[in-house]
Amino acid sequence: MIDLTSLVNKINEKLNAIADKELFKIYADGEKYESAILDKNKIKNQYIQGIASLYNSSIIPTNGILIETFNVQTEIIIPLDTDRAVIVDEDDNTITMEEQTFNDVISPIKGVLSEYASNTYTDTITSDEKTYVVSYTVTQPRAGQITYRDGVGYSIPFSFYTNFAVIQNGINSKDFVLKFENEIVPFTQLNIIRSSVMDSGAFAQTGGIAKNYLSANALQITLTVPALTNTKITNEHFKYLVSGTPKEYAVTLTIPKPILDAGNDVSIITGVYKMLFADCNASAKELDNVGQSITLVESLGV
Repeated sequence: MIDLTSLVNKINEKLNAIADKELFKIYADGEKYESAILDKNKIKNQYIQGIASLYNSSIIPTNGILIETFNVQTEIIIPLDTDRAVIVDEDDNTITMEEQTFNDVISPIKGVLSEYASNTYTDTITSDEKTYVVSYTVTQPRAGQITYRDGVGYSIPFSFYTNFAVIQNGINSKDFVLKFENEIVPFTQLNIIRSSVMDSGAFAQTGGIAKNYLSANALQITLTVPALTNTKITNEHFKYLVSGTPKEYAVTLTIPKPILDAGNDVSIITGVYKMLFADCNASAKELDNVGQSITLVESLGV
């Protein structure tokens, strides 16, 4: 079972990787918090620290395989240099901050948080000799109020949510890679279909029980992908929709291998195919980005 500390470690890893240094130190709720450092009567923090707490969670035991979701709320505190960053108006008890300091101190840190929230992630965590596949998304950071806080000094908080989905021994969709003419396709949904043609009947020596014989099969790939400029699949798809002229394309499909054989076995399965467009459409609506539904089938030649 995954604990909160394991998830918080992933948050720290990603934030510090983006910052390109060990800048963030976020603790799971209930862990020991590192106190601020007092230097010449100024309160300083060695790290941008914060607390992560479990906002919501659910567990779905499915035939011995654990499926979990966690919504983790994180709040960090950015300490401010009181000599130049904060102006206190004692008449109306308001606190403001110089514009230059906002850009110099807060913006780089907020930039790290925003970049962290602009991506999706997949990872693995091992706990109790079990392997869990973790995928997660992050909300954009929200700023709080600049004020004086005990143990920190003048500071501003930022909060965000990280939504984790955990499945034991899972295979994540991001492990499926489709290339069209050697260019990775940014699909939002992918279906790999092996359709079959069967001959059925009560054949000899079946005791009168109908059996099936596989006489033919064919690969079909259907995908949903946003229409994007400067992408080969969108360009070729639009030309096919307008002209209806068939054309053969090189398509490469890479998927993870669920069970590794003994020895130096590869961890992926790759197929290379010659394919052409079949049933396809492009959908435009109001101010939305154009969507594409594309079906690719194996080609005998055009």
